[in-house]
Amino acid sequence: MKLSLFATVGLVLVGVAGALAWTHFDQAAKLKAGKWVRVQATVLQVVEARSAQHGAIAVLRWATDDGRTNDGGAYVTGADFKAGRFKAGETVWAWVHPGFARPELGEAEPNLAPDQGFTGKAAVACLILGLALLAFTLATARFSSTGAAP
Repeated sequence: MKLSLFATVGLVLVGVAGALAWTHFDQAAKLKAGKWVRVQATVLQVVEARSAQHGAIAVLRWATDDGRTNDGGAYVTGADFKAGRFKAGETVWAWVHPGFARPELGEAEPNLAPDQGFTGKAAVACLILGLALLAFTLATARFSSTGAAP
């Protein structure tokens, strides 16, 4: 049996809803693991992305409150990379969070609320639209491309 276009799109939307919901709840759990902390870090190197338009990764080293050192790679935008904003040996301010693997460069504390709001709403919208399409295909006998109901 070959699925109709409506059924295929409905199933894809339900899958996208699942992926968005997982992203939403995973990020929420990571945020609950602690708070953002501003640290002074040293740039060890800046590694260009495969395409300069995608920016680079700045490899940073910073000390924790207990005296240990940590290394991590922070994303550098394409514009900042082209401008040479970050150079090896420089000291920069970064934000680290125990729930996230990468530090964040910037003066202001990272705000993930817009991302959280989007993924939650997008997951609900995709689920509703996907289920509506599946219900439509079943109600109108358009589930398969042959026109027969399952």
